[in-house]
Amino acid sequence: MTIDRLPAELYRPILCHISLDRETLAMLCLASPALRCEAEPLLYTKIRDVDLLSQLLLHRTVTTTPRLARLVRSYSQFDDWNRFYAGPIAGGHVNDNIVEQFWTVHVPEMLRTFTGLTSLSLRSLRGGLKAEMVCRCQFQLESLYWPYAGEAKFISFLQTQEKLSTLMTEWDEDLPPPSPNFMPKLTHLIADSGFPTVQKLLPGRSIQHLVWIPNIHTDPLDTTLPRDIIRTPGLPLALSQLNRLRIGGYFGGPMIETIISFIKNVRTLELVGVSGNGFACINQLSQLQNLLFLQQRTQYGSFPLPVSCGGSSIVG
Repeated sequence: MTIDRLPAELYRPILCHISLDRETLAMLCLASPALRCEAEPLLYTKIRDVDLLSQLLLHRTVTTTPRLARLVRSYSQFDDWNRFYAGPIAGGHVNDNIVEQFWTVHVPEMLRTFTGLTSLSLRSLRGGLKAEMVCRCQFQLESLYWPYAGEAKFISFLQTQEKLSTLMTEWDEDLPPPSPNFMPKLTHLIADSGFPTVQKLLPGRSIQHLVWIPNIHTDPLDTTLPRDIIRTPGLPLALSQLNRLRIGGYFGGPMIETIISFIKNVRTLELVGVSGNGFACINQLSQLQNLLFLQQRTQYGSFPLPVSCGGSSIVG
């Protein structure tokens, strides 16, 4: 009996178990029509940080086979040296022209084919991403990581994303705050570069989860931060409605004592890059259920740091 005659329920769990092994999934797509039907969605649904050669092959596939492009739901690409340049491009050497063409031509072309995309995360070490990459796309995102929101075209693109619930970006401090009708379903904000992004995007929205990554160049001094919060229309109310807050990372540790009076309803508090002072004020958070201390943020993320507190263990 060939595998094409077996019920899919028998081999589907096996395929799900190897869903992270992209090379094996690709070979299974060639093994039989039945395996291809099960393996293709696993292979194309989520594409995350693969090397440059694999990205170029992906571009050729999705631009010539729209059926496969429509399977993509999540696309993430960060051109770090450890992964992106690992493939055998230009005889083992990075070709700047190929990399430039990838970001300016191949990525925009692929994104236009990803009509079912719901999650997009892009970051390039080569500099800012251009809004033209997404302006002609038809997808409706639920999650977006875009390093810098400063172009008028990109702001216009955001206005079309009515389902967006999670956004990570640095909002240009010279841009005016958007209308509360802008991104109406946004509930999770990751404010890269700190206070200017919080100040512009938090007021007027039902954001429940805020990640506040301070920036030593743009964030106010601790002594002036409460005043700046009070002077920003709608910001004290928006902070009081937070359910979950993560603060700290990159260049600065938590400044929790300066904003404690504004976050009285937080239930989960995560502190990144802790120091030994300033945490007695946490007792003021009467609604707090979970307190997490995390090690300093790195390019690989934030790592939990177990802390013993009053005989009980509080773990990130």
